[in-house]
Amino acid sequence: MTEKLYLAVAPDEPYMPVRLHFVIGKQKVYDLFQKLSSVDYDKKAGYFDWFWEKSPDLPFAFDNSGVPEGHDLLLAQMKFLGANKLHIICNSYKKAIAVLHFFSKKLSSKYLRLVEMDMCNWVYEATEETKLLVPQFGFDFFEQRELVLLDGGKFMRYAEALEAEGKSPEEALDEAGKMLEEEDKQPYPEYHKRIIGPSKEDRETVPLILMLVQRVANQRFADGNCEFGMKDAAAEMDGEYGEE
Repeated sequence: MTEKLYLAVAPDEPYMPVRLHFVIGKQKVYDLFQKLSSVDYDKKAGYFDWFWEKSPDLPFAFDNSGVPEGHDLLLAQMKFLGANKLHIICNSYKKAIAVLHFFSKKLSSKYLRLVEMDMCNWVYEATEETKLLVPQFGFDFFEQRELVLLDGGKFMRYAEALEAEGKSPEEALDEAGKMLEEEDKQPYPEYHKRIIGPSKEDRETVPLILMLVQRVANQRFADGNCEFGMKDAAAEMDGEYGEE
């Protein structure tokens, strides 16, 4: 049986687009962009192209072997919306994690805070048709897709409702957790919007969420096991780090 190949932008980097929504202090962010030699402004399109270059502020390197000679690897595209909003779009979770890491080192949440994230949840099989997705990828990608809103508050509302019915706090949380586990075993929507909470902990868990969702997508693509969910991915990750 021939092994399925997934659509990738580079080896071990699945094509899984992400759009990051930030609330910003525009001048501070703009000043930072101005200092980066790897950022170019496309005046006609109205957005910035951010190209990858080796930097101690980025957490890992990228494979640019597939980039045509004379061109640079595109890390992200960025666009200001009005006075206090910034959208950044990447064609892989790995690039999105790198962008988040970079900003966490450069600007405080006073000047740049992640509030929403649009995500592709699937790994696609590499076919002649899907291979066209990579070169066609652009800033309007998510405008052309239907996004399912991920209800981040559902867990606590369900737990609170159970408490109101007479369950103890521990019983309510346990039952709510089991409800989420069962939902997590269902097929994921192709695209969804995730609201990011206002706390520092909410923002700091985003890279982990991206890593876990990619693991789930990889596993579901590889063997079609839709019951493999976030809890399984976390246990798998814990086991790998425990072996180091």
